[in-house]
Amino acid sequence: MRTWSLPAHLAVLGLALTLTACAPGAAPGGAAVPAGAPPTPPRAAAPAPAASTPAALVPLDIAIISSAGYYLPAYLATDRGFLEQEGIKGEWVVAGTPESVRAVVSGSVGIGLLGSDPCIVAAHRGAPIRQVAGFLHKPTYDLVGAERYRTIADLRGQEIGVSSVASGTAVLARVFLEANGLRRGEYDLVAAGGNAERIAALQSGRLGAAVLSDPGNFVAFEQGYNHLGNIMTVIPEYDFSGWWVHLPWAEQHRDLLVRFLKAQIRARRWLDDPANREAVLAVLQERLRVSPSIAEKIYTFYTQETPDALARDLGFNERATTKTIEILGELGELQPPYPPAQQFYEPSYYQRALQELGR
Repeated sequence: MRTWSLPAHLAVLGLALTLTACAPGAAPGGAAVPAGAPPTPPRAAAPAPAASTPAALVPLDIAIISSAGYYLPAYLATDRGFLEQEGIKGEWVVAGTPESVRAVVSGSVGIGLLGSDPCIVAAHRGAPIRQVAGFLHKPTYDLVGAERYRTIADLRGQEIGVSSVASGTAVLARVFLEANGLRRGEYDLVAAGGNAERIAALQSGRLGAAVLSDPGNFVAFEQGYNHLGNIMTVIPEYDFSGWWVHLPWAEQHRDLLVRFLKAQIRARRWLDDPANREAVLAVLQERLRVSPSIAEKIYTFYTQETPDALARDLGFNERATTKTIEILGELGELQPPYPPAQQFYEPSYYQRALQELGR
């Protein structure tokens, strides 16, 4: 995995994205939970390949925003050899939310595991991108309060940390806080970086609370911070992230994209098999640099407590996408009448991948 910055000419794309604040990728050294993942760990024995592996691997850059436990199926596709079995050498490219979206919009990176809300806004404004597979269909985020903030009402007048003020975490935080009695203007959302930076800001006293995903939420709870609520209690379904592609790139690399999706689907299925538990925990510890106890919490959350958060077989979820569109409309990012969820999907590659896997 490598961190990546946009060339200067991509920073001034003609496409005007509404959601343009940056969410840092890798966390600085010494932070409690580094947001960037370490180099790909040595692979243990991979599952038996579904087909013969080509001798030469095709290099493929994959855009990603940061590191988190919910990226687990994608990590497994890389670290357990599923991509290589399809003849692909995947390289994670870490950038912030707007940078990653712009990269796929421009075609400088053909495919990315991206936040669906900024991608929907971009696609609605004419960007040549579409979702080719689902991924995370629940907002698995917690609001975590500093020691003296024990209720949401206590946060009135306080700063609340999100990755960036125009990211998916900010969108979700606004809706969640309003549903719990805090109106805009009664608190301040501040760009505080990734999980590691947000935890550090809580520790320093700069923030009253922060919106955290795993592993940061589990780390914060172990350190005694207060759980002020989970976003899913207000928004049970939300198209938080999916596999998005640059359409001209996809058309030029149809077979490659289908093989890529086959690897991702097989990795998602592999996650569900309890026999693979120890290997999954090892990938979590290596990728996220977390303790065995935190890795266990993440694994249990996604396989037992909330097993439908990560899309089964990476299928699309029209309800979740529709909810995302509605919330973007409420926030003024889209104007009614709202477009249908299907407008943002390109299902042909996914359908072919399923057919070749025998479903």
